[in-house]
Amino acid sequence: MNDNRGLGGFITSTLAAQGYEVGVGPLTMMPVRTQLIVQYRDSWTWDFKDHMTALEITVLDARTEQQIARADYSNPASMSRHPSEVAERLVKQLFAPSTGEMK
Repeated sequence: MNDNRGLGGFITSTLAAQGYEVGVGPLTMMPVRTQLIVQYRDSWTWDFKDHMTALEITVLDARTEQQIARADYSNPASMSRHPSEVAERLVKQLFAPSTGEMK
């Protein structure tokens, strides 16, 4: 698990702010009552500073490991947004804030 840029923290804080109980760690340490697994993949480029050019967040059923939902962001480095803003937007696309249900 390598999260040098803190994206996992941005994703978990957004989920927690929406009222979800969130934990972070290796799958081998996953609590038995876990319902969903949230994974992400990010891409970066460097042009005098790091720019996130893509982020994919995938939600899996914890029991079957089948994909339930996915949200993607892609943008050229010249138009990049702050990673926390992107993570928040994608999490909100995946989960309906008022009901806690997935979209």
